[in-house]
Amino acid sequence: MARYDTSWQNSAKKKRVARVRWARVLAAPAAALGLLLVGWALIHSPLLRVREVVVANAARVEKEAVSDAAKAARTGFIRRAISPANLLGWPGALPPEAVALVPGAEAIEVDRSFFTGTVTLVVREREPVGIWCFEGDPSAPVCQWFDERGVVYSRTTPGEGSLIAVAHDLDQARAGSGRRVLQDEQLAHFLAILAILRERGISPRVMEVRSGSRAELSMTTYGGPRLIFTLRTPPDQVEPVLDDFIKRGALGGLTYIDFRSAKRAFYQ
Repeated sequence: MARYDTSWQNSAKKKRVARVRWARVLAAPAAALGLLLVGWALIHSPLLRVREVVVANAARVEKEAVSDAAKAARTGFIRRAISPANLLGWPGALPPEAVALVPGAEAIEVDRSFFTGTVTLVVREREPVGIWCFEGDPSAPVCQWFDERGVVYSRTTPGEGSLIAVAHDLDQARAGSGRRVLQDEQLAHFLAILAILRERGISPRVMEVRSGSRAELSMTTYGGPRLIFTLRTPPDQVEPVLDDFIKRGALGGLTYIDFRSAKRAFYQ
C-alpha cells in the first residue's frame, strides 16, 4: 500500500491555527483602540460643541441659581470625564443634590439640541401653597414656603393676608422628617380644610397650628367667626355646617365655631 506524506498539511493547519489565535489576541486591543478613537473624535467634534445654555420655565426661581447648580453638579455627572462644552457631557437631568441648591425647584431636566448646540435646563417648580412659620422656639422663629406635599423649600418673611395662607406652628421649631411641615394624615386634613374654606370664599386672617399632641388648627377670619378644627380626623362635618350658616346668613354674627368633636359642632 502506498503512503502519502501529510506533513505539509499538518504544517499548514498549524499555521492557520496560529493566525486565528493571533487574530483573536489582537482583536480586543484593536477594538478598544477603535472605540477610544471614536470617543476622542466625538468629544472633540465641533458638531457636538455647546453653543448656548438656556434656563426655561423659571418663573419663581432664580435663573442664575439654576446655572450655578448645573455647574456644581458637574462633579456628580456620570459623564464628568467629558467637558461640559460637549453636548455628550450633560445628563438627562440634574441629580437631586444639585436641584436642592435651587430653592423652589422640584426637578431640573436637561434638553440637548444637537442641531443648534443648545443645552436647555428645564425647571419644574414647586407649587407654593403658603407660608409655614415654625414658632416652637419663640426666640428664633423661622418662616418658609411650603408646597402641596407639605415640603418647605425657601425662607421668607411672615405675612398676613387673604391671598397667601400663613400658618403659625406653635409647637415645632423646624420642619420634621423629609422637611415636611406635618405628617401625611394631618397634612391631608389641613389642606382639605383650606380647600373647603376657599370654595366658600372664607379667608383666614391668622392661622395657628398645634402640630404636637393636640393636633389642632384654629384661625380668625375676615368678618367672620373664629374657626377651630382637629387635624386628627377628616373634616367631613365642616362643609354641611358652614353651608347651613351661609344659607341662613348667620355666619357673620357668630363668635366662634368649634369642629373638634366628631359629628358635632359647637358655636356661639
